[in-house]
Amino acid sequence: MNTLAKSVILTIVFLAFVSLGYAQNCKPKLIVFPADSKTVTLKGNIKKCPEYLLQIKKNQRLQIKLTSANSNVYFALDPANPSAEEEGGDSFCEDCREFDDFFGSAGSWKIFVYGDETVENKPVEYILTITLTDSAIVEGGVLNGKAISLPKPPFPKEARRTGASGLVTVKVLLDETGKVLTAEAVSGNKVFYDTAEEAAVKASFTPTLRNGKPVRVEGVIVYNFKP
Repeated sequence: MNTLAKSVILTIVFLAFVSLGYAQNCKPKLIVFPADSKTVTLKGNIKKCPEYLLQIKKNQRLQIKLTSANSNVYFALDPANPSAEEEGGDSFCEDCREFDDFFGSAGSWKIFVYGDETVENKPVEYILTITLTDSAIVEGGVLNGKAISLPKPPFPKEARRTGASGLVTVKVLLDETGKVLTAEAVSGNKVFYDTAEEAAVKASFTPTLRNGKPVRVEGVIVYNFKP
């Protein structure tokens, strides 16, 4: 079976589970972390309600790892209460075996494990290892001077035609390694916004340490557009 066919079959299985509303009256199990640990390990099999509910606080990092002897077992990660616009849309993470990302806002999320139910009449088992850690964000101010690499944005043809120029400020969020996670132009002539944001996401910076540990940084990059 080729990769495309396998993907189609797994997607059909996933949607079938969702559309049936879990015929076995499955209720998502709330994930509770031990008081002295940031990691929880969940063991189960796909035939026994493989859905979990996770509460995430603002500025937390979520790491999920799925382990199973069966290679056709995956998990999906979706908002527990999607908006009308999100209903029927793509999963935040689908056909995943591992996940690692930062959440800037609080919310409830569902983790659903799916794939082969049985092999040789034996239930397919899995282990989910979930780690949730707080991720501090510090204010970095203007970051131009801390850049390891700061690509220069090209001058837009439209701006050259109209004679536009000036400063553009791009708000960025850096991860612990100094990589740009998000970039949003917040001031200046809007004709430069797209090219400024595209250049910003390609920049890299020296990691910032607090108490000897790398942290995320929120700051701005300022570009001076001259024809």
